[in-house]
Amino acid sequence: ATFIDFNDVTAQCQSFLNFGNILKNKIWTAIGRDQEFDLVGYSMGGLVVRAALTQGDPLMNCQNCVTADAPHQGDDFGGIIKALETYAPHLMAEKDNMPLYHQQQVENMDPNCQSMQIINSLEKRQLFLEHINKFYQFKGTRDYVVMDSCFMDVTNLGSLYTQKVTSIPVEGSGHIGINGVTIDIRTILATVYMLLGIDIPSALNHGDLPDGNDPPPDENEIFIG
Repeated sequence: ATFIDFNDVTAQCQSFLNFGNILKNKIWTAIGRDQEFDLVGYSMGGLVVRAALTQGDPLMNCQNCVTADAPHQGDDFGGIIKALETYAPHLMAEKDNMPLYHQQQVENMDPNCQSMQIINSLEKRQLFLEHINKFYQFKGTRDYVVMDSCFMDVTNLGSLYTQKVTSIPVEGSGHIGINGVTIDIRTILATVYMLLGIDIPSALNHGDLPDGNDPPPDENEIFIG
């Protein structure tokens, strides 16, 4: 397993599209261009993974892709940041000392931003799924940061989506903190199963949804309760 961070280049990036290009180079440096690999991305990291697989000279040897609480359809918080900067800059200054480049990165996850329009075009969504064997997308059911954006837009993907995508709500998990989806043992266990090629439905409990929970958004969903 290789953990890739962006600490040395974060200030150079305005959006996840920039991070995607850097991710490609870091992977090629670490394992070369011919080695098969899997990718796991959390939050904006999920968009970085998709960008790396679809932009410019894309990564071509990714077998399985896993995202956890990634804002696949954009994050409305990016729009809030923009509105505050435009109409109440004094609130931004008082509330947070967020560096300018961090603000830009958040803004570029606004569903209406060009970066999100690019990554969510039908062409890019198709290309992403064509470049991988399987795509697993986790959603913490108490993630009030990203919410339903954790699931990629399925519009016009047809059989490509049903063959390759599995959506996995994790009951009670949030975006960050002690109950965050990335430190939830159920998420970790399911991810290990996926990357080892173990059949998740037979390995994990996934019966009927408990009372009071929303029904699955599609037939490709496994519920971890």
